[in-house]
Amino acid sequence: MSKTKSKPVRESGVELLRIFMMLQVIYLHVCVFGGFSNIGMNSGGKLGMLFWIVMMLSRCPIYVYMIITGYFSVNSKLSCARPSDIGRKAWKIWAPMIFYSVLLYLVCVPTGLVSVSAGETVRVFVPALGGTWYFMTLYLIIIALMPFLNKLLVDLKKRDYLILLGIMVFLFCIWKPVAKIGFFDEIIDIKQIFVTSGGKSLYDMLFMYALGGYLRRYSKSCDKPRCIYLVIFVVLGVINGLVSFYWKDYSTVAMYNDNPISVIQCVCLFLFFRDIKFKSAFVNKISGYTFAVYLIHMDPIFRQVIWGKIFPFTAKAELYTNYWFPFAILGICLAIFTGCCLMDELRQQIFKGVGVVFGKIRLKNKTDDV
Repeated sequence: MSKTKSKPVRESGVELLRIFMMLQVIYLHVCVFGGFSNIGMNSGGKLGMLFWIVMMLSRCPIYVYMIITGYFSVNSKLSCARPSDIGRKAWKIWAPMIFYSVLLYLVCVPTGLVSVSAGETVRVFVPALGGTWYFMTLYLIIIALMPFLNKLLVDLKKRDYLILLGIMVFLFCIWKPVAKIGFFDEIIDIKQIFVTSGGKSLYDMLFMYALGGYLRRYSKSCDKPRCIYLVIFVVLGVINGLVSFYWKDYSTVAMYNDNPISVIQCVCLFLFFRDIKFKSAFVNKISGYTFAVYLIHMDPIFRQVIWGKIFPFTAKAELYTNYWFPFAILGICLAIFTGCCLMDELRQQIFKGVGVVFGKIRLKNKTDDV
C-alpha cells in the first residue's frame, strides 16, 4: 500500500487479474449457456481446434480467485474465539447475494420475462442454501473455516506444507482425473471416496486456498513480472487444447478445473500478475465490481434473459461461420461486464443516498431530543 494525497491506493496487478478472470468467466458462460460449447466441441477443422485452444486458456478463473483469497487471507487475524469476525466478513458476501437474488427475481418474473416454480421462488430468499451461485456458497464456507485453516497453515513448516500440497495434488489433480480417462476408468475408481464435480467442490476450494497461502508464505514477490510465467501459461494452454482436440477420451478431463495442467496455469498466471507493479485507482474500482458481475450474470433467473432474449444468436451455428465471430464473442463479454458494472454502480449510489437520508434523520432526532 502507498499513500496518495487522498487515500491509500492498492497495488493494481492482482486487481487487473481479477478483471481478466471475470471476463474469462463470462466467456466460459458464453460457451456453456450461450451454446458455443455444443458447436465448438463437435466441430472439426480450424473452428474445433480454435475452440479447444481458447477453452484451455480459459480454465483458470475460479481457482485463481481462490488462490488470491488464500494469498491475502492466510495471515489475517480472524479469531476462532470471536464469531463476530467471521460474521462481519460473511455479511459482506451474503448481503449482495440476497439483494441481487431478490432484485433480479422482481425484475424478471412479475414482468413475464421468466416463469419459475414455487420452489424456485422460495430459493430466491435463501440463495446461499439453495446453491444459486455454487462458488459463492463455497466461498462462505471457506470464510467460516478461515480462522481454523489459517491457524493450521501458518503453523506448518515449509517441508510439511509441501507434503500437504503434494497429497492434495495427488488426490485431486492425478488420481481423480486419471480415473475419468477411457481405459483407466476400468482400473482406477474414486466412487464413494470423493467427488469433486469437475474440480468445483469444497475439496478443491480448500486445496486452492492452501496453495494461495503457500505462495504468500514461501514465494517471494519480484519487482517486475517474469514473462516466463505468461509463456508457460500460454504454451500449456495450447498443448492442452491440441491434445483435447485430437484425443477425445481426454477432452472431458481437460475441462475439469483440477486438471493438473490447468492448476499449473493458474499458479503461473497469478505469479505473473502479482509481480506487475503499478497503482491505478480506476483499475481498482473496476475490479471492485467483479463480485457483482458474477452475481448478476450468473443468477439462474436473469441468465435465462441474457441467453434466451438478449443474446440468443450465440447458440446458432451460423454465427461461427463468419471470420469475425471471435470479435462478436469478445463484444458480448465486454457488454455483459460493462452492463453489470453499471448496475452495481447504480446500486451503490442508491445505497449511499439512502444512508445519507437515514443519517440526517438520526441526526435530526438527536437534535430534537436535546
